Amino acid sequence: MRRRDIAGSLVATTVGSVLLAGSAKAQTCVAPCYTQTPAEVATGVTPVNTSYPPGDVRRYGTGTGAVQKAHDQGKHAQGARPYLPAGTWQINAPINPCKLGMYGDGSKSSRLRCNGCHAFQIPSNAGWDRPAAVFEKFAIDSVPNTCDSKFAFHFPGVATGAAVVYNVGITVRDVEIGNNGRMGGGIYLKDVFRGNFENIGMTNVSAMIVVAGSVVQCKFRNITSNNDNAGTALPRYGIWTDTATYAGNVVGVCENVVFTDCAYIRGERGIEHRAGSHVEFINFDTETTAYGAFINAECYMHGGIVAPAPSAGSWTGIFRGVNMPASYDGTIFDCVDVITLNTPAQPAQSYGFDLGDGISPVHGVIIRGCRIRGNPSSFADGIRGQHVRDATITDNFFETSCFGGTPVNIHARRLFLNRNRVPGGTILVEDGGDTQSCGELQYNECAALLTTLSVPSRWTIANF
Repeated sequence: MRRRDIAGSLVATTVGSVLLAGSAKAQTCVAPCYTQTPAEVATGVTPVNTSYPPGDVRRYGTGTGAVQKAHDQGKHAQGARPYLPAGTWQINAPINPCKLGMYGDGSKSSRLRCNGCHAFQIPSNAGWDRPAAVFEKFAIDSVPNTCDSKFAFHFPGVATGAAVVYNVGITVRDVEIGNNGRMGGGIYLKDVFRGNFENIGMTNVSAMIVVAGSVVQCKFRNITSNNDNAGTALPRYGIWTDTATYAGNVVGVCENVVFTDCAYIRGERGIEHRAGSHVEFINFDTETTAYGAFINAECYMHGGIVAPAPSAGSWTGIFRGVNMPASYDGTIFDCVDVITLNTPAQPAQSYGFDLGDGISPVHGVIIRGCRIRGNPSSFADGIRGQHVRDATITDNFFETSCFGGTPVNIHARRLFLNRNRVPGGTILVEDGGDTQSCGELQYNECAALLTTLSVPSRWTIANF
């Protein structure tokens, strides 16, 4: 049965395995035919091939126009959910999607290829609300070297100084990004409430996830990015949180955001956490050139591995910066494995944990149940802190041979350092001449405990 006549109406050229299609004319259809729907009429969308059902991108032609029309009709109350069939669909401008989302035939079959543009850009006035828009089972990549500053999913949010307007409800799952043409970034969220992102693979993506300003109740699970050939137009950070400024000079941060079982390999920083409240990083795996995690705001980090990439120079597993001027304070690092199987090129400037900048105080850090280990002499110190206001460091393991300096080297005003295993190594604690300093140094397994304390009676010392 002849279902369509493409002679003179569809020009296709195959380059390798990529199909690039030209423009299509309106045509007649041999049954089954799908007539123009009320949603298409209402949104001004005219099908060009009624052999395909409403929402099918092939119904509307080729390229950017076809994909956008599938979403335009989906914005109507009676619209059909957009469907991206098997093949490569090149777009030259970002798609403004409907809240029905989009689905394909799987990330190995259905591909959206970006030519110098974001794949999807969702404006702050999109008016999304529950239930969530669901995007699933397709791939996003680029015409090579054209999208180094572009994102697969881009929520730019409101302009600086405007009142926050939320888009509510998005789910992205079973999507592959950047595998056949790198993207600058995977996911950029600003002013989003209730987002769920899971089972997403990325290749050669510089900024895996960016969360800016007021992003609330969003979950990220099983998102992985491998980046040997990522571009440099965007910082090569795996997870990046930051502030945004709204009306009344209000500074907004993300709240109740959780990253679970995510990984970022061969970038500069695995985590760049600048702002947030109730943010969790669970079982995060990263291999980086500068920092496993750069933490400048409250968070909870549990499990996972941070390690240097083969090209790392000076490297720090976890850097805890000085506290931002906010009421939420305190950070917990729980059962994290910091390991130097790749020895940094500058081990004398490399640390397992580095607390603060040595000038401003660091408050409320808890490090418990962690392991700092690796190749011989691959670190300077295991945990270093030159100006710590208060810290709790308990139940950690230090592989002494991997330190060229001291496994534990802390200058603190209030310190609870208990039950750490530093077999054959040294623990060094000083208070910098602060007569108000106090703390506990109890039941640590070490070869030597060296202290310089202004008022020793204010400290409880009972070593192993």
